[in-house]
Amino acid sequence: MAGLSISFYLTKAEKTPKLMMITSFSDPNGISDIKKTGFNGYLTKPVATADLLDAISTLATVPNDTFVTRGYLQVNSNTAERLSQDATPSPLPQTAQEKSDLRILLVEDNPVNQAVIKDMLLEFDYPCETAGNGLEALTALSNADVDNRYHIVLMDCQMPELNGYECTQRVRQGLGGEHHKRIPIIALTANAMQGDKEKCLAVGMNDYIAKPIAPDTLKDTIVKWLKL
Repeated sequence: MAGLSISFYLTKAEKTPKLMMITSFSDPNGISDIKKTGFNGYLTKPVATADLLDAISTLATVPNDTFVTRGYLQVNSNTAERLSQDATPSPLPQTAQEKSDLRILLVEDNPVNQAVIKDMLLEFDYPCETAGNGLEALTALSNADVDNRYHIVLMDCQMPELNGYECTQRVRQGLGGEHHKRIPIIALTANAMQGDKEKCLAVGMNDYIAKPIAPDTLKDTIVKWLKL
């Protein structure tokens, strides 16, 4: 594996840096060998700026048992399964007349997307509140007390200030309130690349909806997690 260079990235929560290999080596069958040497991922040359930034962002938001390459992420299956089931729905309205008590938080920075998704939810008689980024979402969750908690979060992944991956991690750490630590969080993402769903699960999200969002898919996913 001659001609290799190494890129280091240290996350805020870790003392040991993660290692990204930058190389002309492009044989997919060699991934296991690269992993054995202690790397957390690799990119093949030439490396576009967008690919490098995406790889760094991915490494910063996934557990150590993941391996990142361009457009692909391998995650330990046990980790993904555990996180995807790690949600405790809040007490929910029991009848259609009580739907007005349902609290859905839509976290989306694009005003047009906000309006479209909110209209979809209203078609199903699901009330919806919005936040424009992850910081606003954490504030909304923190300000909602136990008796007025949210029941589900629809989380865009790419946002300014604080993206959906980092926001989800903070919610799981209790920064949105202890009563929201295990709230179902559904990823909303325009990225439909292989490995994106696993990335969402790895940071603590519970499910994944690709944009453009189909109304039936949105409803079915909400029903699935809230058992309405």
